[in-house]
Amino acid sequence: MRILQVSAVDNAGGAAKIARKLFEAYRARGHESWMAVGVRRTEDPNIVSISHAPAARGWGRLWWNLHDRLRPYSGRASRTAAFVASPRKILDESRGVENFDFPGTRRLLALAPEMPDVVHLHNLHGFFGYFDLREVQALSQAVPVAVTLHDSWMFTGHCAISLDCNRWQHGCGSCPYLDVYPAVRRDSTDRNWLRKRRIYENSSLFVAAPSRWLLERAEVSILSGGIVGTRLIPNGVDLSIFRPGDKAPARKRLGLPQDERILLSPASDKFKDLPTLLAAAEILGNRAGSRVTLVVLGKTREPQTMGGVTIRSAGYETDEARVAALYQAADVYVHAARVGAENHSLAVLEALACGVPVVATDVGGIPEQVESLRPTSTGGSRRSNGDGATGVLTPPGDPKALADAVTLLLEDDSLLRAMSLSANEDARRRFDLQTQVEAYLNLYREIIEGRLQRSIA
Repeated sequence: MRILQVSAVDNAGGAAKIARKLFEAYRARGHESWMAVGVRRTEDPNIVSISHAPAARGWGRLWWNLHDRLRPYSGRASRTAAFVASPRKILDESRGVENFDFPGTRRLLALAPEMPDVVHLHNLHGFFGYFDLREVQALSQAVPVAVTLHDSWMFTGHCAISLDCNRWQHGCGSCPYLDVYPAVRRDSTDRNWLRKRRIYENSSLFVAAPSRWLLERAEVSILSGGIVGTRLIPNGVDLSIFRPGDKAPARKRLGLPQDERILLSPASDKFKDLPTLLAAAEILGNRAGSRVTLVVLGKTREPQTMGGVTIRSAGYETDEARVAALYQAADVYVHAARVGAENHSLAVLEALACGVPVVATDVGGIPEQVESLRPTSTGGSRRSNGDGATGVLTPPGDPKALADAVTLLLEDDSLLRAMSLSANEDARRRFDLQTQVEAYLNLYREIIEGRLQRSIA
């Protein structure tokens, strides 16, 4: 097959990482695989930038050309050039209107050496925009189009993560989260929402999502007007990299203590619940028992001590081997997220694949990833060893419940070992990257054959 994927960037985490892994896997299997991206950071010849200059005219072409040249190096400078190329962007931004004026999108199908059999769209926002959503209509008429939802942006008035807001179901407006990424200056979310609805009414999209939670939201959203088929395809991880390993060598390599319990937690952002995590750490620190080191990925900060808990920062890691070593060094992975803020976390899957039990908040698609301990008839939360549990889910915003779950695992070595084995086994069964790849290839075959049959009829 000839497969063209569209992504914001070719070398980053999250959705971009998933698109890149699929791109590489398709090529390894002998398919013609290409990526069109807003920002190109690698030299792979099958990855091309969506250039806006060739589709522009006169004055605009000059400044779009400057935008294209600056984009890999300076988002702010390239954004300024885009404003000069398309002055309407300034007006739209001041009004809170999402601007889709990215002329290079019209040439998307010409970026691949051959006409693709299918186009697979990933996140269409990010990096100050790069894709004209209005072109989805014409694109889906020309070629089968698959869309993977990594967040909620396609059916909201501006935000990628709607948190506890459900206005996207009936019409945005009076937005409580204007500052949520991608942020807008003023509340034109009702206008943005209506415009997206009109776009989808004339589109034909095959929509996939990694979690049933997100897929069900899409099916009752404005996106449903353009959906001609859906598929649940969980994310997968590379099990040759993310696999169980000996703790001692991993800790030595990372400079972590050998004689302490190690907790690992993801990078903090607006969607991770850092206050709840820190409050849980304080509760743990005030309890008697062995010393604990909590390693937090993300912004580098000075070590902090809370009683028996030391909080250390590991900074941002992009090297997958080193990230895998962090999981291998840990006893428990702790993932505190806000309501509505998780679709299908890659970090949770990576931890499970490394045989690390997960303690996480019960939000979004996380319950579809973690086989949690269930309450017993005596009111506890422990199940028997070897029953397939891979972690513990706790209510969002409840630091005591989070601390109690961590304590439960750290104080019972036999339970921790059993859950470690179950975590790796479950990841191999459900979250292998190759399983994800095969699922998408099957989806492509189905929609290509379906389109061919309709054209013959």
